[in-house]
Amino acid sequence: MFQTVNLPGFVSSIDIELDEFMLPLQEVVVNAIQSIEDRTEGENTISIKVLRDKQITLKGEGFDIPYKPITGFEVTDSGIGFISKRYNAFNVMFTDINRKKGCKGIGRYTVLACFGSMEIDSTFLENGKLMSRVFSFDSIKGIFPDGDGNLSEIEKGNQRTIVRLLNY
Repeated sequence: MFQTVNLPGFVSSIDIELDEFMLPLQEVVVNAIQSIEDRTEGENTISIKVLRDKQITLKGEGFDIPYKPITGFEVTDSGIGFISKRYNAFNVMFTDINRKKGCKGIGRYTVLACFGSMEIDSTFLENGKLMSRVFSFDSIKGIFPDGDGNLSEIEKGNQRTIVRLLNY
């Protein structure tokens, strides 16, 4: 018999202290580094983009006008991507895919403890074919769409993964 997990309850039980607010971003960057380590050829890049609100501005002492609040982050890497092995591991709580590297398999849940959702857009090589996988992850629905993460073969593109941390 399979056990089920109350995902919203599990995520809300993760206690992120005020001085640990960058921990989820650090988690995604560490995953990007590991993805690059697992890629045997090609360029090695990671970029971090700060996402800001397009309309709301804050006014007050200490803010340069217009100060647009941070709504999330976008991390792009040139690593191996969400190949089937990695995607399947992402679907398993406490996965041991990177245990030898000191990982516990729950970092993505710390992301959800600070951010409402994640969007993942990955282009990668698998079995000699250029593939794309696009999916979302939040504390209400879990991973969606269900199944293979919207896997499709594409004709051209650069090998890269974009992870958007949203609803900060």
